Amino acid sequence: MLKTPGQENIRLSQWMTEKITKDEKVSTITVKREITTTEDGLNTDFQERLLHFRRHVFNIKWQFDAYRELRRNLKHNESLLHIDFSENYSCKYSKEIQSVHFGSSHQQASLQTGVLYTAGEQAPHTFCSISPSRRHDPVAIWVHLDPVLKVVRERHPQVSILHFFSNRPAMQYRQKGNVFYLSTEPYKYGFKEIMWNLFEASHGKGAPDGVGGALKRSADQIVAHGEYIPDAESLYDKLKSLDTSVELFFVPERDIESKTEVIHLHFYILSI
Repeated sequence: MLKTPGQENIRLSQWMTEKITKDEKVSTITVKREITTTEDGLNTDFQERLLHFRRHVFNIKWQFDAYRELRRNLKHNESLLHIDFSENYSCKYSKEIQSVHFGSSHQQASLQTGVLYTAGEQAPHTFCSISPSRRHDPVAIWVHLDPVLKVVRERHPQVSILHFFSNRPAMQYRQKGNVFYLSTEPYKYGFKEIMWNLFEASHGKGAPDGVGGALKRSADQIVAHGEYIPDAESLYDKLKSLDTSVELFFVPERDIESKTEVIHLHFYILSI
């Protein structure tokens, strides 16, 4: 027989976010804390969380259904781009001295992976842009997308409508800088209609995540066979030599930095 929640105190562990200040900078961290509450308070909190979770599950199921329906019924002038920033690849050597292995001497490479769907093609087109820049902000996003949009325009000149799908990190795809570029960059290539769809939190990986995983495994196998991948350009060259089905692009850091100056100029003019 179920017991009615009462006012008795209970102790439990709970993940919580806290703000810490270090060197005059405020950052948010997630920690596990012991808290004390009542049975009734715990029950009320559970019911509230369950309501939010039900809404979350409903949204993601509806989004996935809509995503699959759109993908299956793309028109001849439509293209779907599902993109994601993979976790940075830590460059490495097959043999390392101790100070390199345990120190912070390893460079990292950013990988923006994606899958391109167009009407009439049996298999989707996978791609990945590699850069030594560790920036994942809107400026970097659109510099990474630049060669991809060129490919779409050159190989599919009939496409005039782009559907973007991605996850929703606030520092990457879900912010005003990305909206600014979304309203300007694609039109430079002649596209007429652009839509950007954000999946529910923690549910936007999908196929692009598999592209990143496959490339990283291939890179690790190269290192395991005695070769070196010390930087992002080496990673690009080594993966390119494998003749992989994933189309690779290299994005120099200077391209991202130069585009940063352009957006700062636009925002300065708008603020005036």
